[in-house]
Amino acid sequence: MPQQRAAPAPSDPADAEEISPYRAKRDAPGDRVCMSCSKTFPSLGWHNRLCRDCAKRG
Repeated sequence: MPQQRAAPAPSDPADAEEISPYRAKRDAPGDRVCMSCSKTFPSLGWHNRLCRDCAKRG
């Protein structure tokens, strides 16, 4: 039986509810603090904890 792939993260946080209606209510897009550099950045949800600059550095 083939595995199902998760839907890609929406590019616009306003579209997040349309793509994944099953996400936790507290897992909402919004501003978060980067775990690496402590800058505030627009996050798409719990999975997105590093700002773009820190994510690029790897």
